[in-house]
Amino acid sequence: MSATLPTDVQIENVRLYLKVKWAILGFLAAVMALENILGVSFVSGLVNYIAVSFLVVSGAALEWSIRSKRMLTVLTALSLLLDIAVIVLVIYLHGGMEDTWLFFPVFVIFFSSYIFGISAGIAYAALAYICVLSMSLFQYFGLIPYFPQFDLPVEHWRNFEYLIDYMLGMLLLYGASAAAMGLLNQLAAQSAKKVEEYRQKLKEASISEADAKEKIRQARVEIMVKNAELERLQGVSAERQMTLVELKRELEEIRRRK
Repeated sequence: MSATLPTDVQIENVRLYLKVKWAILGFLAAVMALENILGVSFVSGLVNYIAVSFLVVSGAALEWSIRSKRMLTVLTALSLLLDIAVIVLVIYLHGGMEDTWLFFPVFVIFFSSYIFGISAGIAYAALAYICVLSMSLFQYFGLIPYFPQFDLPVEHWRNFEYLIDYMLGMLLLYGASAAAMGLLNQLAAQSAKKVEEYRQKLKEASISEADAKEKIRQARVEIMVKNAELERLQGVSAERQMTLVELKRELEEIRRRK
């Protein structure tokens, strides 16, 4: 993790992540309120509130980091890790493989790749996938308790072929999300670099044009000065010639008188 001050681009990327995070937390708060009206179990509601509280705290820490420009990289990485941990835990406590929110880690993977690049995105995708896969296998083999949330006539996750097929789909989803966002981020960075290079060339061309105009102006001033000097010298020469002609005329008149 770099100890240098964050760049403006990094700060803007984290700000976008925070905006989406607050929007998702607001949506989850609305869902939780609706579940309370409909009457969910006490344990489920408590888990939801604790999870949202952790995410709110991590978001507040990032807000502080952006304002102070301190520990932004570290806190952003930890916030993304906490997001994955909380999401997987909530999914597990809401039925595990029968929960319909297994796609939710994609948001974390998306922003990890957007903020830190494709390598970090793939690392977060791998971490999220390992957590979900482990939860699914532990649940299938009965190594962890099962918390049913729906009165399903058939529990599809108990079919091993279905489980493997589902996990392959999650692998594709998580991996493709990291790769796609990372590639888009790289393309955006390359485009921004080309734009900056083009601006620099325009700036250099503008400076060169200004220098050329200044040199032309200086040359014109020098020519005007030399022309003025030449005209002055020509004026002095003409005056001398007129004086010499007058002296010759006076000399001839003197000779005639004699």
